[in-house]
Parts: sequence; structure tokens; C-alpha cells
Amino acid sequence: MSLSRKFVESAAVLSNTCLGNDVYSLALDAPQICWEAKPGQFVGVKTGWEQSPFLRRPLSVADAVDGRVIIIYRALGVGTNWLSARREGERVDIMGPLGHGFTLQAKRPLLVGGGIGIAPLLGVARGFAGRSGSGILLAGRNKDEIT
Repeated sequence: MSLSRKFVESAAVLSNTCLGNDVYSLALDAPQICWEAKPGQFVGVKTGWEQSPFLRRPLSVADAVDGRVIIIYRALGVGTNWLSARREGERVDIMGPLGHGFTLQAKRPLLVGGGIGIAPLLGVARGFAGRSGSGILLAGRNKDEIT
């Protein structure tokens, strides 16, 4: 078993777009983490000294492509609200990739996720792209969460 290397990067915000219902898509320029990240892993995001001096927020990597790490998150508390205010060109301190990720060896995968938990399934779905017989089942509190 090969373990991926871990990095701490001061990543530039490429975009931080509100998708609705306090859900954001954050694109970061983080090439070291991007090249090591596997579907299902996460990063630890430092969310500002004043708000949280000790703990990073664990946020799923939705996708990692072309040197960019995409994180989809819901702004719920002090830390993620701080993150939602980051704008293009600002920097965010991230550590990762963390966790083991998913294996992509299933012959006919069924991806199941609900709410903000569907975020890491984007990268997993990319890994299974083109395989016949695969499916996705999404759930949410209401139709706005899955449209």
C-alpha cells in the first residue's frame, strides 16, 4: 500500500461561488495537494486566527484537477462563514490530502450521498466515468438541495 504525501499550502483562492442555500464551491490553486489527492480524501482548512486558533476544518475534496482543488461546503458556523467571505486572490492555508479515499475498483458502482455529503462523490464519479452499469443516488432535505 502506498501512502500519499501530505502538504501544507498557502493556496490562492481562484473562485468562491455561492451555489445557493449557504453552499459554496471553493476553487483553490493548490498543485501539490492536487497531484496527490484521491477521490474521497479531505483537506484541513485553517479558517482565520481570531475565530479558530487551534483546529482546522476538515472539508472534503470534491475534485482535484489541473492543479486546482475544489471544495464544496456549507457555511454554518464561524469558521465556514469566514471561509465564505474569501475572495479571488486571497490565500487560504490548507493541509492535505488527508484520509484514505475510496477505491475505484468496483465493476458496477452505485454512489449514494445526501446533503453536503455528496461533495466527494464528484471526484469519485469522474473516476468511474465511462463504466456501464454505474449509478448515482442523491438525497437531500428538500428538492433545492439536490437540484
